[in-house]
Amino acid sequence: MSNSKPPILDLFGEPDINFLAETIATPKEKNIKKKITLAKKDLVKNTETLAKKQAGITPDKNIQQAFLPGLSRRGRPRSKNPISAVERTAEHRRKRLAEGSKRVEMILAPEVARQLEALAEQYKEPRSEVIATLVTKAYLKVFKAKPTKGSVSKPDQI
Repeated sequence: MSNSKPPILDLFGEPDINFLAETIATPKEKNIKKKITLAKKDLVKNTETLAKKQAGITPDKNIQQAFLPGLSRRGRPRSKNPISAVERTAEHRRKRLAEGSKRVEMILAPEVARQLEALAEQYKEPRSEVIATLVTKAYLKVFKAKPTKGSVSKPDQI
């Protein structure tokens, strides 16, 4: 009664030559194989990064929509006086400040953030509107005040 292991077979029922070579290999051969595999991995990484760089340079040949002159990427007409994104955001910030809006930064616990996201998805409103509605409702409960015209557009929603 011998405890010999059954032969290792490949997908087609033939003895797996590659596996047998690995089991018989000496430590020197193993080191050489490791170096070869590491070199192959480095080569693959280098080719992938090169391919990504080249893909960024050349436009995609499988673009669904052809270029339309006078339209932006999103299909909107191009402005005759283009405005940079920095200027646009600064203008929106100025408008909000002129209206009296204040920017508040909050750090929420993960479960509270998930609940806020769920409320925003439920009512299909931005998170800022959901927070504004909640703060206004809390204010009205505490001070039993009447809602003002510009406080919240839909206070009964939440």
